[in-house]
Amino acid sequence: MGLKFLKNLSALGIVITFSINAFSQNEYLLSANKFVETIALDSNSIVLDVRTKVEFNNGHIARAINVNIFDTAFKKEVQKLDKKKNIYIYCQSGRRSARAIDFLKSLGYEHLYELNGGISDWKKENLPIEIIKDEGSAVLSRKDN
Repeated sequence: MGLKFLKNLSALGIVITFSINAFSQNEYLLSANKFVETIALDSNSIVLDVRTKVEFNNGHIARAINVNIFDTAFKKEVQKLDKKKNIYIYCQSGRRSARAIDFLKSLGYEHLYELNGGISDWKKENLPIEIIKDEGSAVLSRKDN
């Protein structure tokens, strides 16, 4: 009876550990609507777009800064970001932003949030984007349904 109890207790501990790890890995994922709401209210924030410059110019979230994760200067550039600020990161679908978050965590950044589904989900929700028409001129746009 004692051995069976210990096995069950051990199995329960494993389940709880995996549940906690799964939650902690996803707690920074924000839906498009939560992302827009949060960045609007957060005065201590940086919005980081890790896509290419062409992707960025074709439509990005207002206030976003662009640091291409594939650029050789990426590691150097993101290290300039203030560790005390909340950093909201996105890409096209979520793959590159997840890599960026892993890298920033390895550098000691703690206040990291990711747009779940990337700007693709943002656009599906018909949230506003800025488009760079000419160098330096941005136009606010919404996707038409």
